[in-house]
Amino acid sequence: MNRLEMYKQKRRQKRVVFLSLFLGITIIVVGLMTVDAAINEMLGLEETKIMHITQKADAVYEVKLMNHYVTVNLIYAKQDYNRFVHQGKQLWGNFVVRAKKVSEEVRAAMKE
Repeated sequence: MNRLEMYKQKRRQKRVVFLSLFLGITIIVVGLMTVDAAINEMLGLEETKIMHITQKADAVYEVKLMNHYVTVNLIYAKQDYNRFVHQGKQLWGNFVVRAKKVSEEVRAAMKE
């Protein structure tokens, strides 16, 4: 087996290990959620869940995971996203204006 075949085999094995871990974790999570829903239905409880997300403010969420609360503040992420979108719109607008100018200049030059 030469070096190239050996590295190809290692890459394949790495991919198989990653996919099997991902699949295993997915099966465990889905199983836990199914069991939780079934137990809650049998006991008549609608409030208790393994994972529950509630919105506390405009960009503040509270995540409840197995009776542990975590507050997630997305205000800064939202500001960064809005700034990114605004800059993208400005850049795209400048590009469109320049492209129109160039196309007009090309058309004028072709007419002459």
